Amino acid sequence: MLVLQPSSAHALTPDEIALIANKNDPASLELAEFYANARLIPKDRILALDLTPGEEVTFDEYETKIVPAIRDSLRERGLQNKVRCLVTFYGTPLRIRGKTTTPAEREEVKQLKDELAEVRKRLPPVVAGLESLAAELNTSFKPEAGEALDEIGKRADAALRIIAMSLRTMPPGEQVSVLARLAKLVVDFTGPAKLAEMFTGQLPKGFDPPGDDPRWRRKVERNKERIEELQERRFDVDARKELRKLMDESFGPFSLAHAIQAQIDYLDNDGTSAAFDNELALLWWSYYPRSKWLANPLSYRMKNVRSQPVLMTMRLDAPNEQLVRELIVASLKAERDGLQGKIVIDSRGLMAKPPGDKDAGYAVYDQTLRNLSNLIRTHTKMGLTLDDRPEILGARTIDDVALYCGWYSLRRYVPASKLNGGAVAFHVASLEMVSLHNPNEGGWCAGLLRSGAAATLGPVAEPYLSAFPPADDFFPLLLTGKLTLAEVYWRTTPMTSWMINMIGDPLYTPYKVNPQMKVENLPPRLRDALEPMPRFSLPATRPATSPSARP
Repeated sequence: MLVLQPSSAHALTPDEIALIANKNDPASLELAEFYANARLIPKDRILALDLTPGEEVTFDEYETKIVPAIRDSLRERGLQNKVRCLVTFYGTPLRIRGKTTTPAEREEVKQLKDELAEVRKRLPPVVAGLESLAAELNTSFKPEAGEALDEIGKRADAALRIIAMSLRTMPPGEQVSVLARLAKLVVDFTGPAKLAEMFTGQLPKGFDPPGDDPRWRRKVERNKERIEELQERRFDVDARKELRKLMDESFGPFSLAHAIQAQIDYLDNDGTSAAFDNELALLWWSYYPRSKWLANPLSYRMKNVRSQPVLMTMRLDAPNEQLVRELIVASLKAERDGLQGKIVIDSRGLMAKPPGDKDAGYAVYDQTLRNLSNLIRTHTKMGLTLDDRPEILGARTIDDVALYCGWYSLRRYVPASKLNGGAVAFHVASLEMVSLHNPNEGGWCAGLLRSGAAATLGPVAEPYLSAFPPADDFFPLLLTGKLTLAEVYWRTTPMTSWMINMIGDPLYTPYKVNPQMKVENLPPRLRDALEPMPRFSLPATRPATSPSARP
């Protein structure tokens, strides 16, 4: 509900990071302190949360305790506009359990849908009034059709533009009656808040809109502040109800309709679980759909998309705490010396399929692996092993490996490559980060970390293939040495509020001192990924939160 304007930002730096640890796990806090010292991250950036043990947290605990606690901690330290990346540590959950919709919530959704239908009935007559006024002022104006909510908004915008242009060329004496009609229509459509925004400054003599009444204006401002508070408590039925009342009172039926739809989307959950870190990227979002995925606004493919603020997230985790320390140290050493070694690409030899074929998507991803091998062969001097057979590489096949990407062996890690310190490696398969800490875990994420990988990624549940970063996006950007690991991942991962966590030092830049790929040799589409990422400014005020949400 808040429109936040992005501004430019530069590469991720240590003072733009906050560290999320479990205060009930000594190893979690020790590792956060170890990393903070290693990367010179300010001491006030460790947020120690009161978390229950285990790799999974309930939806309700995430909503009512974890999100409010992190928001409050960042605000209290004045970091809400400084921190761009959250790093979760060993001891924090991997996954958010799917929501269980209660009978009361199902009934509330039914009531909200009925309420939305009634609110939408109020909109067409007002839009017709705006269009009628626009047509009177400019006979060439032709209204568009459409009753959907976004179509209604576009129709109102088109009419308002014509009215505004006509008013600018109209003698002041003739403006008063037009403004009076316009003021009533605006109140009936977007409420007194929009009226207060529109009618300010020098006005024609004889026109005295209610928006100039200080008492009336103060009430609108109070309602705005209260709405911000209520958005923080999206999990509270009473807060949702009060928010709808204030939206109608100050922002009119058009904004109320959007608010009702947002609450329906939030409550109408199909039980989808999510990766903890991937959901945490939307820490500052108010209401948003929790079923399925959302397109990642930080992706280079989403250029110029307006969004609420999105945080980069990364994880420093492994099957045991010693491996986490080794991961951090190996990243620092490889960054200092330059990551050395070859790249191993294990594709499946899948050929392109006609649209609609059930295996078409597999062939598309397989082609990204071959595209990557072509880029490596043509534009770098790196050693390359490409295996294009349906079978995966056998165990202990290749030495001196810096980078690995391949598929497909489900939950059965095969140590084909001897990984060098600082290696970045991921295997494209489902369910590979269901667990890291189970001693019997045989998936690829735990296996690669045990084999010495400093960075990997994987899903906590079925992600679908389209959720993985394309190989020919992720690795070429990494090889330029221009972006940190966090920026490479968040510029190339397609989805958020979904299933994949990325493990690794967010500041790790393995090819900083020995770039292997020149920027001019990147595919043209990827050069946009080197543009500064959007930066958002959050309100300076700190909305009140419920006592149970305090850190």
